[in-house]
Amino acid sequence: MSSKDTTDAEAREQLIDLAAEFYDQFAAGEIPRMELPTRTKSNIEYDPEKSVWVYGDRTSTRSANSVSGARKLLKAAYTIEFLANQLDEDRSSTLRELYYLSESWDNEEAQFNGQDESNNLVEDLEIVTGVTREDFHMRPEESGATLMGPLELREQTRRGEREIHCQLDVGEGGTRSPTTRTRSSSWITISTSCSVSRRVGCVTA
Repeated sequence: MSSKDTTDAEAREQLIDLAAEFYDQFAAGEIPRMELPTRTKSNIEYDPEKSVWVYGDRTSTRSANSVSGARKLLKAAYTIEFLANQLDEDRSSTLRELYYLSESWDNEEAQFNGQDESNNLVEDLEIVTGVTREDFHMRPEESGATLMGPLELREQTRRGEREIHCQLDVGEGGTRSPTTRTRSSSWITISTSCSVSRRVGCVTA
């Protein structure tokens, strides 16, 4: 479901439907769970129609059959409520604001341990619902730390130097580009690997 044809009501409905799935699982005496794409380099594939890298078909199950898994689903439920209320009230927020606002939630177990955790959860909700974060009224950060492709990087790996076109390939580790980098003519030289965004085919610094 793309931003062009998703209304606030439709985005909210997708969130409520996901919460309803948790409720139905409880009502049926089942352990609540959520299916998510596996976050590994081997589960990333190129979509030539959209010209971006996307997650493949491999999935993992996030379940409440452990304390850790239950906490993750609790945080998902609180985030769903936050986003649904945000749409209801025609408000917006950034990923950073979501992280800090979680510190005021009444259940300490639902609060995020770090911003990476809240960032990843919003991405999970995008994937599961098919709705983009912009349609959840999540605004981009204003730091200007995103580099848009086409972009070529020179990566230093354990096997030596490697040149990467970030719309056509993924760095060795599939991790974020570090903040320390130097320019060399038309190249940006970095010490580790680059990551290609699932959403827009960009490299995040």
